[in-house]
Amino acid sequence: MKKRIGMILDKDFPQDIRVENEAISLSKNGFDVYLLCFALKNESVFEHYKGFHIVRIPTSRYWTRKMRALVTVIPIYDLFLVEKIQRFVSQYNIDILHVHDLYLLGAALKVKKQLNIPIVSDLHENYVEGLKNYRFANSFPGNLLISIEKWSRMEIEWLNQVDRIIVVVEEAIDRLEALGIDRGKIHSVQNYVNCEEYDKYDIIDNIVDKYKNELVYSYIGAFDTHRGLMILLEGYAKAITQGLKAHLMLIGRGKIEKDLKKKAAELAVTQNVNFIGFRPYHELPSYVLASDVGIVPHMKTGHTDNTLPHKLFHYMYQQKPVIVSDCNPLKRIVNDCRCGRVYRHSDSDDLAASLIWAYDNRARLKTLGTHGRSAVIKKYNWKTAEKNLVTMYENF
Repeated sequence: MKKRIGMILDKDFPQDIRVENEAISLSKNGFDVYLLCFALKNESVFEHYKGFHIVRIPTSRYWTRKMRALVTVIPIYDLFLVEKIQRFVSQYNIDILHVHDLYLLGAALKVKKQLNIPIVSDLHENYVEGLKNYRFANSFPGNLLISIEKWSRMEIEWLNQVDRIIVVVEEAIDRLEALGIDRGKIHSVQNYVNCEEYDKYDIIDNIVDKYKNELVYSYIGAFDTHRGLMILLEGYAKAITQGLKAHLMLIGRGKIEKDLKKKAAELAVTQNVNFIGFRPYHELPSYVLASDVGIVPHMKTGHTDNTLPHKLFHYMYQQKPVIVSDCNPLKRIVNDCRCGRVYRHSDSDDLAASLIWAYDNRARLKTLGTHGRSAVIKKYNWKTAEKNLVTMYENF
């Protein structure tokens, strides 16, 4: 009989490509997957999607974002979730709960205690370190209500109670072991690109044609402080003054978007920087194809040293060389694959030098891109990560 896996995600879906990859892979390998998530618009309450089932709870995006970081202070969100998860487990005869992200574990563990159901904790990031950088946790009233110290204690307490832990990068295993978590129950399921799914998206010609006569550097992702986008703008502006002739394309949205636009104006590079805004996942291959170099400018922190962005592998798969900051996983992979250049994360001069280096060595960019694609095909692809996920569940 198939094991029924109940995934818990407190966001709308489909939007999270990691969750989608995992659910598809488990479904294809003989598991019955149900995803409990939120309906923030007018989505169907129940939907069959790419081989698995989606069960949605109508709720408010604003309320969920505010309340999830306060679960160690105000238990309202936990109480709301516990009732929903209990009903979900009972209605769909769930055998194992697969919980996405740390902040949902408090509610899930209450359900575990009541229903004696095993829990897999899927840590998309180092959330505790992330709170040190997220704007909502460092501005009023979050800076008064959110205790990093308490979150640190709860992380250890909760992770010691779950049955399995999934992390996105090998460096995170060492971090958790150092916290006293049993290494034997930690499994790495990396954020590698799902080549089969990625290849299904059509290239949009007018996006590619718009930039075909220009050298384009691009960033894809959220606009948050820890992403290093201010350093990117500073480095880009310095490179422009040193003769760089290229455009910078920023694809995404986030809390510091207005600050970034203001910074671009102050640096007098507004005409060279294109703020594209948020684009759906199926359009990203077109924007990557329109780029000549992909940039991952994350600041080096305890958060970014223990996570791995999808966009790195999107660039590599589409044969685009990359310029990345010296966060441990980024540095390790780019140096190993010889697919780009690494700069010091807080050093805009070093970043400017890297941008100019790519400009001056345009003839080498194709070779670097070839190295990246080869590495993805051989190793850094979802089939590799999928094996770890499926094996973990088969041995449950």
